[in-house]
Amino acid sequence: MSKFHSTVTRRDFMKGLGLAGAGLGAAAATAPVFHDLDAVSSANGGYKEPWYVTERELENPTTEVDWQMMVPWERGPGGGNLQGRYSIGYGSDDPTIIAGSKYNNEVKIPAYQAIQADNLKANVPGYQVQDFALNQAAGFLSFGRGLESIGWTGTRVTTAQDREVPKWTGTPEEALRVIRAAGHFFGIEKIGVIEVTSNIKKMWSPSQQWADIDQADPDDSSRTIPNKARWGLVLMIRQPLEATKKGPSPQNMASSYGYMYYPILKQRMMRFVKALGYQCLDRDVNSSNVGTGALVGNGEVSRISHLFHHGWGTAMRYNPTILTDLPLAPTKPIDFGGNRFCETCKICGEVCLDINGLSPISMADKPTYEITGPWNRVGVKSFQFTWPFDYFCTYCQSSCPWTNHGIAGIHAIIKATAATTGIFNAFFTNMESVFGYDYYWDNTDRLGAFWTRDLKNDPFDVIWK
Repeated sequence: MSKFHSTVTRRDFMKGLGLAGAGLGAAAATAPVFHDLDAVSSANGGYKEPWYVTERELENPTTEVDWQMMVPWERGPGGGNLQGRYSIGYGSDDPTIIAGSKYNNEVKIPAYQAIQADNLKANVPGYQVQDFALNQAAGFLSFGRGLESIGWTGTRVTTAQDREVPKWTGTPEEALRVIRAAGHFFGIEKIGVIEVTSNIKKMWSPSQQWADIDQADPDDSSRTIPNKARWGLVLMIRQPLEATKKGPSPQNMASSYGYMYYPILKQRMMRFVKALGYQCLDRDVNSSNVGTGALVGNGEVSRISHLFHHGWGTAMRYNPTILTDLPLAPTKPIDFGGNRFCETCKICGEVCLDINGLSPISMADKPTYEITGPWNRVGVKSFQFTWPFDYFCTYCQSSCPWTNHGIAGIHAIIKATAATTGIFNAFFTNMESVFGYDYYWDNTDRLGAFWTRDLKNDPFDVIWK
């Protein structure tokens, strides 16, 4: 039996924490006083956070950032940090990069593909023809492929000016509430807002141009952004939790589903903003969607370099940014104790090593500014992730204690405790493994049941479950 699967009772857990019997008084003296989670929540643009979630200053997330050290960064082959010893790219002869790329491209990916091919021929549940069909269907429009006819300034809409009325106006705070209300209706769980300052521009591609122009030109091949379009809507795009547990099976369409969903949501938000009477630009040129998500309060940065949220853990897929000249109130970074919890908890890395034998996840006790290669951003103090060793199998996400959020009622107390003090984090981490949560599906029974499930009551039909 895997070290990650066993059973204890809830009372055993409470005893260990000191919240049962004689230990209650001692715990009460050191632990925070817990309240109803909604009773002391404050409204922020129509979005309520639990009482234990605090806000930080703008541009100061829980992951430490040295804005003086940070330099522009280009994503993709030949990219990376464009200064000093960090200027090497994926095409260099650096042995670290070659070793990582070789393992990823020549060893691991073919191995997973071979597993899928063999299981398909053997008609193994989870790897059958219908499963591959499901995977391909879920990937439709991924990253907007198929929407190429839509330009970077969006589709044509009837604006307020076209209707011969003034464009919508309101305070930046009122604008934030209107934007969030519309986005929530479209299916976006949360929208953060970032104001594009000189620091934030460092997170964009170094080739991006800004100018004192009134309107963006849809035919401009350089896609020059008007300086007045200095507010970014950062959309929180999640992924299906249960699909995240399915490993190499083609039923694991979690990533592709998230990437397919966001282009549609993005276009809906662009049309809404433009119809109000403002510009809205598809300039997701930000080379750090996770970092931007952390800066606007959509979550904190986790050990696996994914954004994670106090409600849904690391089952977060993307935080694309669209720019507008509609003045908006910037939203602040949040602190729910997640980044601090990662310093103690290494379950994601242990699960990855247990399954894959080689992990890209740092097992360091503390975050560091020292990067492992050009795939890491200079100036961010984090658990540096070695991306060339990653296969995107999603087991790290499904094993995160914050992802398994709704399994037991005690989790509400655990989250509030972790947000206010770190003294119990080691205990919480140990108990997470002892409880034996269903981190990943290493058998075909659950995979095969997908096609015979109760369609009326099964929660897997809803992406956000």
